[in-house]
Amino acid sequence: HGGGLDLKFPHHENEIAQSEGRFGKSLANIWMHCGLVKINGTIMSLNKDGAIILGLWPTLIIIRMRYLMEIYNSLVKKKIEFIPIEKNTVKMYACGITVSSDAHIGHAKQALQFDVIRHYLEYKGYKVIYVRNYTDVDDKIIQAAQLHGVDALEYAKKYVDRIHEDLTSLNIQPATYEPKASETIPEIIEFIQVLMEKGKAYYNKESGDVLFDISKFAEYGKLSGIDVNLNRENWRDGKTGLMTNNKIDNHQYDFVLWKSAKSGEIRWQSPWGPGRPGWHIECSAMCYKYLGETIDIHGGGLDLKFPHHENEIAQSEGRFGKSLANIWMHCGLVKINGTKMSKSLGNGITIREAISKYHQETIKWVILSTNYRSDMNITDGIFEEAERHLNYFYHILAKLKVVDKNLPQENSIFASAIINGFEKAMDDDFNTAKVTSDLFGIFKEINTYLVKYQKELSGVYKTIKELYGILSLFKVDADEFINFYKEKYFVENKINKNEVELLIKQRNVLRHDRNWKEADLIKQKLSDMGISLRDTRDGTEYDVI
Repeated sequence: HGGGLDLKFPHHENEIAQSEGRFGKSLANIWMHCGLVKINGTIMSLNKDGAIILGLWPTLIIIRMRYLMEIYNSLVKKKIEFIPIEKNTVKMYACGITVSSDAHIGHAKQALQFDVIRHYLEYKGYKVIYVRNYTDVDDKIIQAAQLHGVDALEYAKKYVDRIHEDLTSLNIQPATYEPKASETIPEIIEFIQVLMEKGKAYYNKESGDVLFDISKFAEYGKLSGIDVNLNRENWRDGKTGLMTNNKIDNHQYDFVLWKSAKSGEIRWQSPWGPGRPGWHIECSAMCYKYLGETIDIHGGGLDLKFPHHENEIAQSEGRFGKSLANIWMHCGLVKINGTKMSKSLGNGITIREAISKYHQETIKWVILSTNYRSDMNITDGIFEEAERHLNYFYHILAKLKVVDKNLPQENSIFASAIINGFEKAMDDDFNTAKVTSDLFGIFKEINTYLVKYQKELSGVYKTIKELYGILSLFKVDADEFINFYKEKYFVENKINKNEVELLIKQRNVLRHDRNWKEADLIKQKLSDMGISLRDTRDGTEYDVI
């Protein structure tokens, strides 16, 4: 006889009294009681949480009717509920790459994390209009082009193409729009003209530049917390694009909107003479062109918070008099063994270098194992460890795929629990670190169910492929990854694959002849090489340990 733990007294106690009082014998030989359900440590009540309980003793699974999606907003420094401006549409802008050289692993981190965010929002039913720009007009690009003796736009195009190839190699999908600064010049000029008409910007006759007057934007510093009244050295690193050669009193912190052309530099005609746009105005103009005056989400790397995003706010809100974005999201940076990755230290890792050594899903696993807001620390052996984990997961997926063909397609309680856990974590500020760590427990359970209770795996294969496909994981066939891992192991350890397969054949002959001793010697030799064997009805399978 059984029921919930809350029925033990008085309900079951009174049942015993009634039944045994009548019949003079035990009502039940065994009494079983299921545990209760708590929500964040508090006993759940239906009128409070609105939850549906599904369960088979002794496990209870909670399927929440709906999780609120919360996103950390850098502007207010806390998580807030995500409510889009338009009911079923999300407008999102992420500052893209300055195409002065090959993209590095930090660029991959940001591009992947916003790609995941876009795909999860689509999974939730939103239409996502996602803009990720290319900065192809910049001091670094001009300097690099001059060094190589080529046109700046030609140089930039080369790296736009290379970076597109790099992101494609990681299976990062193109944004809805991928504008370039060089193709947005009319909109940039028009944006600057409006700021000048509103008294927010001015022309500096001495330098020939147009600058934004930050004294005309009272909320300057609201994103970064910067106090412009402090000494300049206290709040910028000298690489911000702010003008320092402007000698007009009280304007030493104003930043450039339009730079007058210097000899040999790329230029466009403007009302202020030949020149080119400043970095910050490029994003304000592109964001407005494709998404409008106020958007749902604006993001980028943490290093862009100041001055780039601070200046974007000043420009866009200075023009339109309304919020540029309802939510500001910032990705953490990349460290190499605890030290910030930088060109000056020579410790950078390009996407091409990483792809030449590791499977693209290995790189993505490492990135997504860290919360997007946190810095990612690439330590020695981190990619190798990730590749071992994925090899383990793919082996189990291969077995699950075979079993799945004979199972009903509706979701089992286990599949529903996976969905529940995934959505709960992702609705909590896109917590990819949680959903990737959950896989260890999920695959441990799958391994158990593969031996017994295979019906509990109904819908699990499809669920994992669909949910973790949002993270761009498990997108390749299991055999493809497993073979990649084997081949890489053979090359790195200088093992001859043909020799391994010949030894396995010799062992099978010995086993057939019941020469177990010699067969075991070959098995041990293979084990010493890092090769494990598994004998099945269909033959002997091997893998790397």
